[in-house]
Amino acid sequence: MPIIEPDLSRAGRHGLSAAQSAWERAVSAVYTALWEHGVLLEGTVLKCSMVTQGAQSGVDVTPEQVRQCDMGAAGPKLKSNRALL
Repeated sequence: MPIIEPDLSRAGRHGLSAAQSAWERAVSAVYTALWEHGVLLEGTVLKCSMVTQGAQSGVDVTPEQVRQCDMGAAGPKLKSNRALL
């Protein structure tokens, strides 16, 4: 069973929205590649990862802001990707 665990670098000055967008693009690209290679997507596990701002962003965020940007917020967007159907 493939376990998909995208991991984004915390290096940089990017904010939460940029990190969330990068995470969504990464997961979409990985699942598109898996689909193109004939992997049974229903047999994969997407391991949760926490989306956080860059370490040098200089912005303090609350746990609630991080929660809104993590996989729970991205999940509905990923379901709409045709490659995942």
